[in-house]
Amino acid sequence: MEHLPVEVRDGTLIAAILESDDIVHAIQRKLRILYPELTVPSSSIRHILREKVLCQDVLNNERLSSAQARLAAVTTAPADKRRKSARAAWLSIARSEREESLWDILRYDMTYASCGG
Repeated sequence: MEHLPVEVRDGTLIAAILESDDIVHAIQRKLRILYPELTVPSSSIRHILREKVLCQDVLNNERLSSAQARLAAVTTAPADKRRKSARAAWLSIARSEREESLWDILRYDMTYASCGG
């Protein structure tokens, strides 16, 4: 645990991630599955996270705003910079005779995982 950055160890970055739009929308989807007739606005979910779920010491920490800014900067970056390309790993596989079936399987997976190429 000592090798983790301070903002991860004290929970500020994790709190910022939990309050992000992606997580709030995931919570809304799960609530919609559990209660199809219920519509919970994202502001209510954020309020519940802040008041009932997350520790107030983390929320009152001055590093929370810097963690939220760092998360926003990473989230708004172009997708190709955010993730490592699986296609690069796929292309780096040597095409020998005995690996031909593996190559075909990976090509099939990459084609259909990316909606056609």
